[in-house]
Amino acid sequence: MDIECETSKLLCSRMENNACELPSSADMKEPLKPFPPTDVIFEVEGKDIHLNKQTLMERSPVFKTMFESDFIEKGKETIPLPGKKYEEFVNFLYTFYNPELVAPITEKNVLVVGSLADEYQIMDLKDKCESFILDHCKQVSENRGIRIDVETLLDYATYAENHNMTSALSLIIKLCSKHSTESLKKANLEAKVSADTHRQILDVRCSLMERQVATSVEKGEQTISDLMEFAWETQDYDKMKKCEGRLVAICEKANKDPPDIGALTRVTILDYIIAAERFNLTRLLSSAIEVASSCNSTPLINEDKYKDISKSTQYEICKERVSLLEQVCTIESKYNLFKPPEYRPRYKKRKWFY
Repeated sequence: MDIECETSKLLCSRMENNACELPSSADMKEPLKPFPPTDVIFEVEGKDIHLNKQTLMERSPVFKTMFESDFIEKGKETIPLPGKKYEEFVNFLYTFYNPELVAPITEKNVLVVGSLADEYQIMDLKDKCESFILDHCKQVSENRGIRIDVETLLDYATYAENHNMTSALSLIIKLCSKHSTESLKKANLEAKVSADTHRQILDVRCSLMERQVATSVEKGEQTISDLMEFAWETQDYDKMKKCEGRLVAICEKANKDPPDIGALTRVTILDYIIAAERFNLTRLLSSAIEVASSCNSTPLINEDKYKDISKSTQYEICKERVSLLEQVCTIESKYNLFKPPEYRPRYKKRKWFY
């Protein structure tokens, strides 16, 4: 069977079975030769790829210059391509070389194909890759049931930076900001993107957390630790003080009508204390201790997070609790709440016992 025919049938079969996968070199019984006659051989990682000069020149001005100008490669039949990977280069060729058998752009190949398309100035293919990245991010942003893992997002960010994709980069930054600090660190955020993009991701993350905290604090939800951590990492002390002031106001509001602490829960109060101790927020610590002292001591001590606060703060809570109970006892005594009822005469039909 003719090699070109066998290769074409193989590619068609692979594309019909799974449009997201490209054929690999393991599937090829012979080096890639989509068009006869082949008059040039690219050598990649010690393997030969047989191609047609005219076809390459029609698609790429870089190949045109290589074959027509006085470059060293002009008269060679075999041209080495150092630094290239065989699998990646073959997959790149399948996305443009044969117009009858064009492989699709997918999440798996878009970054490699886009980089090679930019290198060889195949502009329509480059635009196709950039459109894929932008559309992919838009679909995720619009909650269409599509997800992008944080590693891929950071790879997209690197590509967008290197290829001046400003609109895509802005969207990627917003998507990255929805991931936690821990996941961004594990994905090697600092190494993959520039310092400016790194700062923008953290800034957007902080703003997002601020809005969430503004709503969550009213509901008594526990999101303060994440916001504090972001503000601490970015050394944005204004955000920390602003957040501290917001939480202090919540505590003061609860303290006006003890022992009712409103939407706050014992766990939330302990979160406030832990954050105040960790980031040395003295105002918040004082206000949270006052609220904690209004809580019933036994359930508070039984909370798991109670063990995470310092011994000195535990002592302050107990001391405030005792002081509060003493005040309550004094008020009750003042209004004779513990005095026995006044003496009443006994009647024949009713007996009174004192």
